[in-house]
Amino acid sequence: MSETSIERTQIRSRMVGRLRASHEGCEVTLAGWVHRRRDLGGLLFVDLRDRSGLVQVSFGPDWTEKASLECAHGLGHEDVIQVKGDVVLRPQGAHNPDMGTGEIEIHAKSVELFSNAQTPVIPVYRGPEDELPTEELRLKHRVLDLRRSEIQDALVLRHELVLATRNYL
Repeated sequence: MSETSIERTQIRSRMVGRLRASHEGCEVTLAGWVHRRRDLGGLLFVDLRDRSGLVQVSFGPDWTEKASLECAHGLGHEDVIQVKGDVVLRPQGAHNPDMGTGEIEIHAKSVELFSNAQTPVIPVYRGPEDELPTEELRLKHRVLDLRRSEIQDALVLRHELVLATRNYL
């Protein structure tokens, strides 16, 4: 099937958090922030995040272009990237029940770095045991604070409440 002009100009074909096991075998183009990177010798794993969720992207010499593999090794926290690859089921025992996309991963064929990120002044992701930065610092760097899932969830809830109110009236 040939690409349409719209598909050639799209940054992504799907949202990261909406991928499921039913998409196995599909070729996808994803874009988002590097949430976390793990180098396990021959394989490199990147958790890719967009506003809809997280997905694990794996880079390996058997399925990733050499230039893209080198680019992936240089990725840092919060870098903005585009990944093209295939949706595959994770090996048995590697499923992550804590993630909506925990049954699948993306075998990256290529990666394009859109933007290098400096080390964020405030953490975008924090674990349950980590303390929040002061409110003054979070307000000063509001753009980064808006990336936190707690803030995004509150904004979505607010939108749904306002929409329901408007539809009722």
